[in-house]
Amino acid sequence: MLNTSNEKTNVLFVTSFNKELYEASGKNLIKSYKKTNQIQYSSLICGIDYDVGYQTEESIIWWPLRHNSILTNFLNTYKDKIPEYLGGTAKPCNCKEPWAKNEKHHIKGCHFTWWNRNCFRWLNKLALIDDVVTYYDSKYIIWIDSDCIFKKQMSEHFLDHIFKGSDLVYFKGPARLVDETGVFGIRLNERGRSFIMKLKQLYMSGDIFKLKRWDDSYAIMKLRTNMNIGTKDLVPKNCKTSKVIEHSLFK
Repeated sequence: MLNTSNEKTNVLFVTSFNKELYEASGKNLIKSYKKTNQIQYSSLICGIDYDVGYQTEESIIWWPLRHNSILTNFLNTYKDKIPEYLGGTAKPCNCKEPWAKNEKHHIKGCHFTWWNRNCFRWLNKLALIDDVVTYYDSKYIIWIDSDCIFKKQMSEHFLDHIFKGSDLVYFKGPARLVDETGVFGIRLNERGRSFIMKLKQLYMSGDIFKLKRWDDSYAIMKLRTNMNIGTKDLVPKNCKTSKVIEHSLFK
């Protein structure tokens, strides 16, 4: 059910999950959203790929993704790049260990590395964000993976401080090769919306397949470093771990 009562909220938290992820972690995210009183300042939009019987709650919005145009068109156009278990036609590679997560088990440019074969799975992020920003006139949109929880209130004033001078905030730090996109935020001004549009173009044009990796973390990192956009890494420069969010301003 799509709740249309909060079009003017200035802070949008966005996540997505299937039935299994909802039971494993999504319901805990929602519980923490309520417990920390985020409702006072924001809406939580939950992208779902199935029919649910949940009742609409204040500031919690269920957003169907089953017929999303980005997901549908990408699957139809690039079915040969998407593995069968995600609805495509791509077969496992001929590398020695085709299902291995570590890239060292694959030849350079292999379509079946962990990052590449799951490209379509992670496209839910862009699909939902693109949907939401065409409907809501808001100030900030914050993506949060469904296995995260809120530990404290993140008000508009708090985000004003976090975003000061920036259009995109992200988590990387010196210990990671690419961004941690379990959480990132975009200011929905002209530059922020342009970033979303260019990310969409990267995927829908097929240019994503020209990159070393096809996952959202790598795509977002490459795009932000090549755009004229104000960005801020929220991870301290002295952070020595890849578990960056717990050592950031969002801890």
